[in-house]
Amino acid sequence: MLKTKRYEALDGLRGVAALSILWLHVDLFGTTIPKPANAHLGVDFFFCLSGFVIAYAYQDRLSSSMSALRFLQERAIRLIPLTIVGAAIGGGAFLIHALRNHDLALPNILVATGLNAFLLPSGQMIPLTKAAFSTDSPLWSLFWEVIVNIAFALIIIRLTVFRLIALTIASAGLVIWMAIHFKGLDGGYLHEDLCWGACRVLFPFLCGVLLHKIPPVENNLAIPIGIILAGVLLGPEIGMMGEVMTVLFVFPLLVWICAGSVVGPRIGAAFVWLGRLSFPLYIINYPIRETIIAIAPKFSASHLTYDAVIEAVFSISLAWVVLTVYDEPIRAWLRKNLLRPTSKTRPIESLAGASSGGH
Repeated sequence: MLKTKRYEALDGLRGVAALSILWLHVDLFGTTIPKPANAHLGVDFFFCLSGFVIAYAYQDRLSSSMSALRFLQERAIRLIPLTIVGAAIGGGAFLIHALRNHDLALPNILVATGLNAFLLPSGQMIPLTKAAFSTDSPLWSLFWEVIVNIAFALIIIRLTVFRLIALTIASAGLVIWMAIHFKGLDGGYLHEDLCWGACRVLFPFLCGVLLHKIPPVENNLAIPIGIILAGVLLGPEIGMMGEVMTVLFVFPLLVWICAGSVVGPRIGAAFVWLGRLSFPLYIINYPIRETIIAIAPKFSASHLTYDAVIEAVFSISLAWVVLTVYDEPIRAWLRKNLLRPTSKTRPIESLAGASSGGH
């Protein structure tokens, strides 16, 4: 059977989370714009959403006709074209900085850019940043997304429902452990704590896979759910326990409800547009911030709110251009020329995580 269903409401939620993360990175300029205290939880929401969509798009095929290698090839085609762009923008920002200040080695910038472009951490190769992915800090979450995707193809799809539930419950303990350690869940993006990303990815992804097995109830709650998600991510700080409860209960509930949401054609089209925009926006907005700082450090220091607005508008505009002119065409070309047809089942696009960035 050809899977053609598109979850427009989930696309809308994905867009809300991506815009919240953009707001968080804009606030790193230190503007007077109110800080979105919980926007870093967008990464945990994306992991849950990714588990649901990956299970919908690939579980049946991986259980029958698709090999794990083919699955990983499709995931690489989905991710790598944009990670190359994000790393290149960030590497360019460091190159501009190095030419002006002469405090960074060109080989280090080039190697870090190459590693990050293919989702490999660069550690401390660029000492100006503590991010595990120096040129594009948010790529840390895609690093863990790839790892959990491998686990999905090799292990998770073979688990019985009982064992999947047991593993999901056990992984909730990792969320609690991390929250206690960090006094919250905003961690995993620095080279010194990258390993903690495993605690953030496992529960929400497994929970998303489980949610796929529960038939959704048809509803018209997409817009209210989107407002709730925006309220959580952009609202007042909810504290350590609030973050844990949100990741363990609120996000899974929102994903499951919106999986059954029915929307009209106009709202659906807007939600799909947000969903398409969300991944490139997530990938490029942080290195764009670094580029603005590198090009105009004095302006950035004295016109913080203007810089924030410039970054937001430019990030959204460039994300759409990159998506339509580069990413979608090159992915279509790669699928056509590198992948042989193995099934009539059409894969569904999935945003592979989002990040709190490196602040």
